[in-house]
Amino acid sequence: MKILLADQHHTVCIGLRSLIYDIWPDANIREARDLNEVVKLISNGDINLAIIDISLPGGENLEEVIGFLALEAIIVVFSVSESDVDQVQRLLLAGADQFIPANTPIAEIRSRLDYFFG
Repeated sequence: MKILLADQHHTVCIGLRSLIYDIWPDANIREARDLNEVVKLISNGDINLAIIDISLPGGENLEEVIGFLALEAIIVVFSVSESDVDQVQRLLLAGADQFIPANTPIAEIRSRLDYFFG
């Protein structure tokens, strides 16, 4: 399983990485801190799952990138703010498969991620 974690906050990536390895111990995780890195990583190889923060730096074109990536990967977007309702809707329409608020309990995040590949 090849997974892309895209978030500018290293501590968020550490937590998500730990959760992912708990679900899929053999996962190959790549990380990106901005949208340019996301584009580079998705153009270099196949990704099965992308977990992307909707406030990613350089995210002005996030909808287009999600539309492209949705052709080959499951996309989960997350946000620390639940006030991004309009942006969440646009990203879901662009091809994102799931939205997870950052305050979602770990057990539920696990369940939602495992749903796609369980």
